[in-house]
Amino acid sequence: MKLSKTRHILFLYLLTASGLWTLSCTTPAAQKPSQLTFFANLPQFSAVSETQIPYPIILLHGLGQKAEVWNDANAVKFYAQDLGMGFGGVIKFSQGEAQLSGGNTSKTSDFFTVSFSSPYDSIGGWAREIRKAIEVVRTKTKADKVILIGYSMGGVAARYHLVLQPNNHHVKRLITIGSPHQGSAFAKAYNWKTSINAGLADNPNFVKKLALDAAKGTLESLETGVPFDAPAVGDLRLPHDGGRFLYVINRMPHPGDVEYVSVVGRVEFLEGVASLRVSTFSEILRRGLEVLGQGGTALLRDGDGVVSAQSQNISELPWFTMDRNRQKIARTITLQTEHLQHLKSSNEIQRVTLEEQPELKGADFYKINDKGALIIDFIDYLPAYKTSVKVTVEKKGIVVFTKEIPKEKISLVRKKDGRVVLRAILEYPQNDDWNEELTFDYTITNSFGNSVNSSKVWEPNM
Repeated sequence: MKLSKTRHILFLYLLTASGLWTLSCTTPAAQKPSQLTFFANLPQFSAVSETQIPYPIILLHGLGQKAEVWNDANAVKFYAQDLGMGFGGVIKFSQGEAQLSGGNTSKTSDFFTVSFSSPYDSIGGWAREIRKAIEVVRTKTKADKVILIGYSMGGVAARYHLVLQPNNHHVKRLITIGSPHQGSAFAKAYNWKTSINAGLADNPNFVKKLALDAAKGTLESLETGVPFDAPAVGDLRLPHDGGRFLYVINRMPHPGDVEYVSVVGRVEFLEGVASLRVSTFSEILRRGLEVLGQGGTALLRDGDGVVSAQSQNISELPWFTMDRNRQKIARTITLQTEHLQHLKSSNEIQRVTLEEQPELKGADFYKINDKGALIIDFIDYLPAYKTSVKVTVEKKGIVVFTKEIPKEKISLVRKKDGRVVLRAILEYPQNDDWNEELTFDYTITNSFGNSVNSSKVWEPNM
């Protein structure tokens, strides 16, 4: 039975009100309404104004240093100027509480530096402060996770934080630079200093006291801001030098949902320098050490001049080597730099620590402004405007559309579940094409030149 004109208008109104007819009335009659309801389900997301990157970065200094080391290394300049990130400020500690100071008041907060309350506290003390620093950054940025970049002992303390908080660490990636994960031979100076102090406290005779005083004076003249008997130095000892701390934590379970990156310094030309340092150090301390029954020892092995290459490599830790599958979550980058020059030689370290190909998180079709659209979600460690997304649309094997998504259509969004992703939106205006199968090939390339590609197929009956 044919509908009257009034009933026909009412029927169209009900279709529109129910959301079944989601494109304009100019859509061809052959188009099935059920094909288009998929476009009507675009969820609402909130833009992220606190950061330009999914995971804010926290920079951790090394033993005897302060946050300013990252300024001296031009790291702050590199992140701010070369990558266009906003400096969130310095995290300092007062009476056990973390406080944020400085930073940009009108820009996003993408990276932060930390000044530990004591530059030579124990690894455990630093780990506890790292946990508080992460909470400060998460509160400031609303981010669920952060990236930790630790230089030397800062990297070891960051890893200890993960061991202590295996299910509540809030860390996406840990990057360690020249970190003595298995200890450093130089930390044996802790034994020398404590032995000399113990020998002096034992009321030695005149001759022995004279030798011990000389050895202690020599040791203290070599202490460049870090007492050799500081808790940190004791923690960094090799196992055969009495270093029990690292022996234990290196066998404890590590979170499997963290990306581990080790930047390992390896300089072959240091052989002559190493010999000079060992002979000088041994000669200076020889008399005092012989009084204590300890001889000189070779302090340097293959590595960056302070830490051996094996000690710097997270994947060589006992917990990772117990099961080789665990090494899949760890990556190693080897650079020709000396320990004390890791951060100063160039911006190479800052670059490689973030150099990674984008990670796809999904793609789907929606309806935006009465047009079909492809929405691509991905993760990258760089700001959205540093990324290029190119899409090619094919119909029956023939290219009908190629376009690079405008920068203003790539943004950081927070999903309903709290996760933050980079989102690229391509509006495909040819409504008639949606009646046939379409293949959307897309390539995401960041400013470091790393790329990933995939495709999404539209089927009219989906």
